[in-house]
Amino acid sequence: MSVNASKAQTVLITGCSTGGIGHAFAKLCHDRGMRVFATSRSIDTMQTLRDIGIETLPLDVADTVSIRAAKEVISKRTGGSLDILINNAGIAYASAASDISMEQVRKLFEVNFFGIMTMVQEFLPLLMASTKPCIVQIASLAGLMPVPFNCAYNASKAALLSYGDTLRVELAPFGIKVLNVAAGNVESNIMKGSPESLPPDSIYSPINAEFVHNRIEHFQDGATPVNQFVTTVLDEALKSNPRAWLYTANNSWTVWILSTFAGRKGFDKILSDLFGLSKLAKIKKSEKKAVL
Repeated sequence: MSVNASKAQTVLITGCSTGGIGHAFAKLCHDRGMRVFATSRSIDTMQTLRDIGIETLPLDVADTVSIRAAKEVISKRTGGSLDILINNAGIAYASAASDISMEQVRKLFEVNFFGIMTMVQEFLPLLMASTKPCIVQIASLAGLMPVPFNCAYNASKAALLSYGDTLRVELAPFGIKVLNVAAGNVESNIMKGSPESLPPDSIYSPINAEFVHNRIEHFQDGATPVNQFVTTVLDEALKSNPRAWLYTANNSWTVWILSTFAGRKGFDKILSDLFGLSKLAKIKKSEKKAVL
């Protein structure tokens, strides 16, 4: 550890497994001279960060006991303060609303939303002890648009954006900045472990090929390079007066324009065509005609 480590700006990042956005955040902050606390459910997934001198800790955002254990360690190492909290950990779940497993949905919300609420509550005393505290919420454009076969993830990110808005107002008297990041498609491993196809009995089975092609195999086509994304976010977070919402990464401005000027149905035809729902509508219409 550097002699000046105690004077460096401190940052805690969740979800730092190799290949993910948190991993890139940790490296960037380290390169800029910050004291980084990189966390993940398993410390073994952060070996490359340890190799370059970054402090790594196990932290499962869905487990309050784990969060409090990490807080205790960080508090002791920093003297009871934290400058930046980057709530990055998240999981995806590609499924139609009619096919979802509620067990999986609850697991997703524990990581994507409830865990973040717990992180903020637990680390708030450390942030309040900082002279320039900031909370960064890595949300998603999915919280603003009806991406098909993504209902649980969409809902969790919409909740996160709303929560971040409220935090910004509530924490302003204490000088704590809150940055909501409405992220477009970014290079990451978030789709790892997602279903590879629709269930055989799904009402959407006639467009399973479209689901596999657009939602799984080519989901990351055109994704913004992760290093570009984390640089944009960190630069904004370090400003004396960061914006409330940062729209960034692939398709961010398109989504902003549609959500601002086209009304809630502005996305419907675009997404229906992209994900095969327009095709399914034609199939169902033809079936009805055949019956008649």
